[in-house]
Formats: sequence, structure tokens, C-alpha cells
Amino acid sequence: MTESIYYQEVLELLKMILEDDPFLIESFKKNDEKDKLISRDELLLAIEEVSSDKIQKELEEKLENYRHTKKSYLMKKYGIHLFTGRIVRSTIDAYSKGSKYKKVYSSYKKYY
Repeated sequence: MTESIYYQEVLELLKMILEDDPFLIESFKKNDEKDKLISRDELLLAIEEVSSDKIQKELEEKLENYRHTKKSYLMKKYGIHLFTGRIVRSTIDAYSKGSKYKKVYSSYKKYY
């Protein structure tokens, strides 16, 4: 398989999870009000426009670390919701025969 196949499958999985769990969309909306991340293009523009060498150097350091910063930002915004045990259990176990999990008010609880 090529990498693009993996990307397509992961995106398809995320789309299905979001369609099946409206709680996630609501939790994402709550996070939208929190801190925003400056875009890469805005950093580049600021570096070009700023006249101070000290500030320009700081902005260039931010640009070098942008990928890590963006990944961390996105994980805090979406990952804490998407990669929870609740999502995994609800996706894998909830509809399988003999499941140990039972759907209760759109969340899943373990029962014996």
C-alpha cells in the first residue's frame, strides 16, 4: 500500500467517527474559543515586515519549530477527544457480538 492509501483510510475513519458521535463536534466547538495558533504564512509575513533583528530572530526560531508547535496544538485541540478510550471502545466493541460494553446515553459503560 502506498502512503496515500493510509491517509485516505484514516480520513475516512475520522469522518465516520465524527458523523456517528455528535458530542465530538460540540467539544471541538468549545475548544475553538481557546487560544489560536498563528499560521505559517503570518509568521513569514511578520519576519519580512519587522525591522528589529532581535524580534526577527525570535520569529525565525518560531518558524523552525512550527511543525512541532502545530502538531502539539492540533493534538491538544482534537487528539484529547479523538484518541480517548471511549471513542475506541464505542467504535470497536459496541456493535460486536458479545461485547462487554453497552451503549448508555451516547456513552459506553462496561457491564458484566
